[in-house]
Amino acid sequence: MTEKFMQIEEILGQTEGRILLLDHEFSDPDGFGSKYAWAYIAREKFKLDADIGYSKEIGNNTTQALMEKFRSFYHTEMKKIEDINLDDYALILLLDVNLNSGNLPFTEEQRGRIDYNRIIVIDHHGVERIKEHKAAKRLARFEDITEDGSIGSACTRTIEYLKYFGLKFSQDVPEHNLLATALWIGMETDLIGRRPTARDLKSLAHVIESASKQVKDEIDRRPRPEQAQRAFGHALETYNQIGPYAIATLGAIEPTNKDIMAITAGELLKAQGIEASIAWAIVGEEAAIGSIRTKEESPLSAKKIADLYNDKVMFNGGGRPNAAGFTGQLRNIVPDYQNVDVSKLIGILHDIIMGKIRDQKK
Repeated sequence: MTEKFMQIEEILGQTEGRILLLDHEFSDPDGFGSKYAWAYIAREKFKLDADIGYSKEIGNNTTQALMEKFRSFYHTEMKKIEDINLDDYALILLLDVNLNSGNLPFTEEQRGRIDYNRIIVIDHHGVERIKEHKAAKRLARFEDITEDGSIGSACTRTIEYLKYFGLKFSQDVPEHNLLATALWIGMETDLIGRRPTARDLKSLAHVIESASKQVKDEIDRRPRPEQAQRAFGHALETYNQIGPYAIATLGAIEPTNKDIMAITAGELLKAQGIEASIAWAIVGEEAAIGSIRTKEESPLSAKKIADLYNDKVMFNGGGRPNAAGFTGQLRNIVPDYQNVDVSKLIGILHDIIMGKIRDQKK
């Protein structure tokens, strides 16, 4: 573990110029907290300026609340990936995502000309062997991917770097309060449905005293948008059960409400006799996206369920043992979807998604 610390310390110590911090598409609290903490590390330890970017809509209610807090404090905005010239940066840090993930934050045009020797990866997800990125993985300048399950979040690993670099937060410094709170929230959201590991707990202990319970409560109490709450209620009322599986559709939702799927999947697990849940929706105008959750004590695996949808034709799927997901472009699932009534399209998609589970049970 110390070797990784020393390697990245050497790389950052020799870097001149701005760096760019990115997480996966549809940034979540774990990626968000890690990005801002690494911006702090870059500035305080290495005297490096950093820009923070994001890809796709921020569809997580908690991340949206964090964005508002950080925008107000720093008086700066995160940069959309479409507005970023990657050549402007000496290094690009990918956090909570790796080069073999299916949710890399780059545009198609950017992927075709990335200089992988300027890429640093820090992640806690297993490396998914996606063909188009195999060669890219070997060319990354530095990778720290914890695949053994010993940490449950990217924020956990980020805090370990803070500790190694001797950066300790103080209760009396407002910036430290905000960063510690974001790291706490990032860890908490990624550990939903899982027990924290010893490393998770040690990392949390390093920042918890400096975090603001008031700010965390404000973020936790942020009201859900009306569309998300309506879809949530409908899904819980109308879900289908196939053995130990609960499958629910939230209909058609805006990308900014995307996180309601994971919330719904988590709630479905509380139903009697349910060990695995799938909550899906048409998100925006082009994609069907699903969130999968399984109980920790269940022999069912969310990642293996996601693999059922990983046919590379209609859907791509992947994730962790207790939390995973899938995405499919509507044009690949129902080629003439633009000519199909939305309610009918939802029915067609729901039958396809349930069919994967029925076939697996057979």
